[in-house]
Amino acid sequence: MANLSYVHEMEERILLNQLRDNPLNELCPERLRKIGNDFFEKNEYWKAISCFTKSLARSPAGSRLRGLAYANRSAVLLSLGHYKESLADAQTALANYYPQETAYKLHLRMGLCKKMMGMTTEAEEDFQLSIKMVEDLALGIEEEKELKEEFLKQFTGKHKPVIPQVYGEYLRPPKLNYGKNPLEPKISSALLKLKDRHLLVAKNSIKIGDVLVIEEPLAYATHCGGGFCVTNWIYCSECFKMCLNLAPCSSCSWAFYCSEECSKTAWEKCHKTECAAFDSVLKKLIEDHDNCLPPSYIYAVQSFMEAVEQHHQQ
Repeated sequence: MANLSYVHEMEERILLNQLRDNPLNELCPERLRKIGNDFFEKNEYWKAISCFTKSLARSPAGSRLRGLAYANRSAVLLSLGHYKESLADAQTALANYYPQETAYKLHLRMGLCKKMMGMTTEAEEDFQLSIKMVEDLALGIEEEKELKEEFLKQFTGKHKPVIPQVYGEYLRPPKLNYGKNPLEPKISSALLKLKDRHLLVAKNSIKIGDVLVIEEPLAYATHCGGGFCVTNWIYCSECFKMCLNLAPCSSCSWAFYCSEECSKTAWEKCHKTECAAFDSVLKKLIEDHDNCLPPSYIYAVQSFMEAVEQHHQQ
């Protein structure tokens, strides 16, 4: 039997030819959702989330396709026990033209999430709404009965999240050893900066591996490797925190944020300038089947803008 990842990688390579002609080709997000569902069935949760988030990136804002991708990702998050994130995705799916004929699934899922979060009254409301929506579908008597029984079983049963292999860790910034220097917060208190000279000297013994200097990078971006690299799809483009329900930039299809705060911070910092530039060259910069902008390009654009900003401040 062919390796699932290999087969899907080949399929995505074919899709790239269509993507180069139209970055928002509807076939791409639809196919990515199917690949994500296949991974979900195989219990490859991180790859499933990666595919659904990529489907978001390739779907027009406010479209049915984006709503479906949010709904799919919500299902994975529920399985993982990330109830708050699953609830948020389900609510966003409903706000993005998710098909009304299957909206009962989302309301049941929202009810389960709220139940696990201790929101008993709200959970019951969503459960009853899901039942009513099933009744309005005018299904056969037996089919409706089976569906209601399944819903009741899910809602009253005890939800036990799966425990997948943890992927990576939060990207934590390093900390200075020996504390901050009171005169130069970017350097360790173990160092002394000689006045009027670009020279640091040790005030006391230091060890190999000690963090002595920390500075903000001029430019930064999440790294994307080949294959089903999930780095770009579970880490915030601004703060780099791991987040399983990233939201895409409302204007471009490559930046994803863990919160509205990070989105606003990035926009004011540099994204309002780079956003249009990145999206306009997206078709020319697809170097592999993961459809990510090369970090080197991001570094170059951000470095140029930082240099211009510093020049204006002088």
